[in-house]
Amino acid sequence: MYISKNKILIIFLNILFIGCAINKVNPEVYFNQKKYNLALLSYQKIFASTKDESAKSKAAFRIGQCYKFQAEYKKSLDWFKVAYDQGYGLKSLEEMAFGLKRQEEYIEAIQAFQKLTNEVQDKSLYRKEISMCKLAQSWKKSNSKLKISVFPKSDINSEFADFSACYDRSGNILFSSDRIGSTGSDIYNWTGRLYTDIFKWDALDKTIIDLKTINSKHHEATPSISNLKKRIYFTHCSKDASIHSYCQIFVCEIENNDYTSPEQLDLYDVESNSIQPAIHKSDSILVFSSDRNKDRKFDLYISFKVNDEWSEPEALPSSINTEGNESFPTWYNDTLFFSSDFLPGMGGLDIFKTYRMSNGKWAIPQNQKYPINSGADDFGLCVDPNFISNGGEILKGIFSSNRDENKKDDIYDFFIESINDTSTVAEKKHELEVSVKFIFKEKPPISSTFNAIKYVDSVELSSTILPVKLNTFDKTSISIILNPDQRSKINFARRGYLNSSFDINIESPEILSKDSIIKIIQEIELIPIKVKTEFLLENVYYDYDKYELKEASFESLDKLVDMLELNSNLKLEIRSHTDCRGEEDYNLELSNKRAESVVNYLVEKGISNSRLSYRGLGESELFDRCNCEDCSEESHQKNRRTSFQLLE
Repeated sequence: MYISKNKILIIFLNILFIGCAINKVNPEVYFNQKKYNLALLSYQKIFASTKDESAKSKAAFRIGQCYKFQAEYKKSLDWFKVAYDQGYGLKSLEEMAFGLKRQEEYIEAIQAFQKLTNEVQDKSLYRKEISMCKLAQSWKKSNSKLKISVFPKSDINSEFADFSACYDRSGNILFSSDRIGSTGSDIYNWTGRLYTDIFKWDALDKTIIDLKTINSKHHEATPSISNLKKRIYFTHCSKDASIHSYCQIFVCEIENNDYTSPEQLDLYDVESNSIQPAIHKSDSILVFSSDRNKDRKFDLYISFKVNDEWSEPEALPSSINTEGNESFPTWYNDTLFFSSDFLPGMGGLDIFKTYRMSNGKWAIPQNQKYPINSGADDFGLCVDPNFISNGGEILKGIFSSNRDENKKDDIYDFFIESINDTSTVAEKKHELEVSVKFIFKEKPPISSTFNAIKYVDSVELSSTILPVKLNTFDKTSISIILNPDQRSKINFARRGYLNSSFDINIESPEILSKDSIIKIIQEIELIPIKVKTEFLLENVYYDYDKYELKEASFESLDKLVDMLELNSNLKLEIRSHTDCRGEEDYNLELSNKRAESVVNYLVEKGISNSRLSYRGLGESELFDRCNCEDCSEESHQKNRRTSFQLLE
């Protein structure tokens, strides 16, 4: 590729101008404007010149952050270590822990995360990261029945960032790069390099050309090709005079190996970033990444083409979109690959796959594990559309990664082959689909006969078997796909309600004629937190005129134990009632002893006595206030009850 001397001179003058300008601006301004290259140069000067320990440690921390945002993870880790050693505190220790994880130094990362758990009240995030580090170690050691080979794409890779590649129908590869030879000559102050362009690698003569027709002096990247309609979708970021400039998705036609003028897609939000398109082979389904929900980071959205118009995008479910960033989606037939930096992974962005099941729901994302994934950022996996399995080779394609710490983003070939093993016959597989509905009864069963069922939304699910916490958001039910060995307790939480749980304990079928999904439908009743309101303990029994608990009561009381364990701050009063028969004083004493026997049972099960109190009410609060001599046995039974109240 020929680069003119004039262009090199322009780039040099740009860099020289930047060097002169950085002395005049507070580096925090650059940092907040995401001009990380300019901020980096300023902070490096501050670190080298200041003798103020606080300023020095902050400069080291900011240098680490700048390198991290530029995906220079090894340099980033080194500077976070400097910041921590100079007393910057827990923030630098946290960045150090995640940096060690990205470098696949999992033992050291576990030690750092353990230090953090000793210093903070909410330990859940760091405990999760410790588990993920251990899981990543096991993935690297795993003896898979597949042989996965990964090689740098040397025909394409350069000393600059080369990433997000896809194939056209002729086997050529379109990719993104900020290499010299890009259309513009301005410096992108996030990276200190040129703006990205889309390039084309010719599979026949191995040459690389800049697609001038669709490139501009600003960013073009992440191409996705619809071979059905001969269209290319891509991200374009234009810099205008306004305070906010957003990246959007554009499309153009491919005609005689050339490209028509790009047009922006109408995706219903121009005040946010819509990036990284993934067009389905039908040319009618688009998945992309966007930050249009201002309370979250980047999520994946889906839009459908109807009468040549794109429908209003909908966010993919919470099993896919997380508190972190979901990005770089691609399609292979009906399988969706994407990357996430929050789902359980090996370090930075990891590649996952999911698909839409026959019931319309999305399968739980599957991590593609080592060596497709690494501690660094791995993204943009694209399967070769011309690939035909020869029996041994299962899949081949390309993906992007910055795993080589001496380079920027690079493109990698991958090949997946099966390892022949005729010693065993493949077993039929099955999954568990747990469909959970959330309800509560509008009035507690004791306080009123009115007992209407209402459905509950925005319920959070957590368990060791789930990759992250899930949330139903505005839905009142959720479906979870589990592997057959993932049988455990799922916890449910919603503000204003008692935490609850559900034990999954389903027997596996001994013989399966085909791969199967076993469906479980479960209804979870959530109890509103209402103090001084009576809740019935069902099936708590005593012999006539006795206060010792019968064995039939234990199941109901064990559920109360579970509830108290799930709600560790909860205090309650156990209340026992009798029917109207017998002397009032005697009934009062008997009910008091019965309530005490329940408390004793709970204490024996490990519940602290300080959380419990009891009260016998005898016949003073009859539920059914019938004339005692005329009361039916059913009415007496309703009055003869054990209950509890939540205390403030």
